[in-house]
Amino acid sequence: MLRCSGRGSAYAANTVRSTDIVDGQVNSADVKDQSLNGSLKDEDIAKTALVDLPVDVGTVPAHDCRTYNIDGIGGPGNHLLLSPAYESTSIYLTYTIFTPRINTSPDAVLQVCNPTDNPQSGGATSHFNLLVIDAH
Repeated sequence: MLRCSGRGSAYAANTVRSTDIVDGQVNSADVKDQSLNGSLKDEDIAKTALVDLPVDVGTVPAHDCRTYNIDGIGGPGNHLLLSPAYESTSIYLTYTIFTPRINTSPDAVLQVCNPTDNPQSGGATSHFNLLVIDAH
């Protein structure tokens, strides 16, 4: 039996929390390749940055999900950050991206779900921004 008790907070060694950073105090030496030129951008933290990625979502039936394969972003084990474009996506649909559990194609799967009682259109083409961050 495993038993834990105690007070306080635990955190990983070499961890930086937002409360540890003072405004304007992240400098080039703090970034992996030390190339910070005034502001932190997607290419400073991401292995791949896809901007305005088009996906033909179409109509998603009530209480249903659709999946769309995405290839060309690297294999499994990466961290993925998806941002739907407000102008071309539906507020009634949920968008999730994940990597498959096994090392096969596709590299990632976009899942679009409709939790409502009516069919919802994701538009002819929905657009997303996707950051692929190397987890290794």
